[in-house]
Amino acid sequence: MMDIEKLIKHYASIKEQSIKGRTVTPEQVSCLLKRLDTGVEILGKSVMGHDIYSFSVGRGSEKVLLWTQMHGNEPTATSAVFDIFNFLNNPGPFTGFADSLLDKFQLMFIPMLNPDGALLYRRTNAMDIDLNRDARALSAPESRILRTARDNFSPHYCFNLHDQRNIYNVCGTGKTATISFLAPAEGPDRAVTMNRQRSMALIAAMNAAVQHIIPGCVGRYSDEFYPTATGDNFQKDGFVTMLIESGTYPGDPERQTARLCNFTAILAALEYVNSGCGQDEAMTGDYFSIPENGQKMLDILVKNVKIALNGIEAIVDIGVMFDEKPAPDRNSMLKRCVIESIGDLSAYFGIETLDAGGKFMRGYTEKCPQTGCEINYPVDFE
Repeated sequence: MMDIEKLIKHYASIKEQSIKGRTVTPEQVSCLLKRLDTGVEILGKSVMGHDIYSFSVGRGSEKVLLWTQMHGNEPTATSAVFDIFNFLNNPGPFTGFADSLLDKFQLMFIPMLNPDGALLYRRTNAMDIDLNRDARALSAPESRILRTARDNFSPHYCFNLHDQRNIYNVCGTGKTATISFLAPAEGPDRAVTMNRQRSMALIAAMNAAVQHIIPGCVGRYSDEFYPTATGDNFQKDGFVTMLIESGTYPGDPERQTARLCNFTAILAALEYVNSGCGQDEAMTGDYFSIPENGQKMLDILVKNVKIALNGIEAIVDIGVMFDEKPAPDRNSMLKRCVIESIGDLSAYFGIETLDAGGKFMRGYTEKCPQTGCEINYPVDFE
């Protein structure tokens, strides 16, 4: 059985160092793939002519398809799949485990399905199509590339790898949803079919693994059926599909904790399959015991702020969210602090929480802050 604590310690030695943070570019992916001797294929081109690649490892009969960045501004798992590749090629004390995975599986990675969106740092492709809502129409070339890859490869398991916004908390708690999982439904009735049960079991195994890293910071997405979504359609078509969403973690805006969790979770899922999947039914309950995602998290929650207008004063809470985009050199993120809400925010939580103690925010003694206004960071009071 995989020793999670030992694996986490080994991770630093195989973590891909050439890609960091939240600004992965198509050029970086291309450069990484040029280092690989075999298994790299160009699947097609994006709207703007960027190559869309896959790379494959393993010699087994069980096929696993993993794709990242179908939303261009969601790069965390792109880094993680290269970490997995490095691990399988340099497993160190895990040689026996890695060899067993390579004997069992063929792993096909698509490390950036939406390179145009990655360059633009936005969710949609260059034609402003959301690829994750294009599974039926297949309007975008990137959607057709994924569908063709799936049909040609015919995987037993699919991993749909995304990032989620900072608004998500673990329901009923002040903990960030650093990782969220979903076993997509196959239809509006949300029935637990055999394939969906297998998805749930794999997610239960993944959750058990990442709890070693982020105890209490795992959520479960609503299983409402989306008829045009990729995961829902893949599940309906008979492919066992899991969604992993990467979120923030306190003190880690670059999401390197979520990156480690992706690495660990996917290896844990493979280990579960490799062990024979003998506990699917029992682990369904473990899946439903994962708390649902809430949407009550703010980047900054400022409590007890004095505001004044027209001679009337009030003490309120102010919720702030970061509006972020890559710096021109793509080496860091530029951050704007924008007021999201004002009032009684006692039902909300903050990744960072401040208490103004009845003071004004600096610069707002003569004017009243408004929703949508940009404020200075760090937040200060007077």
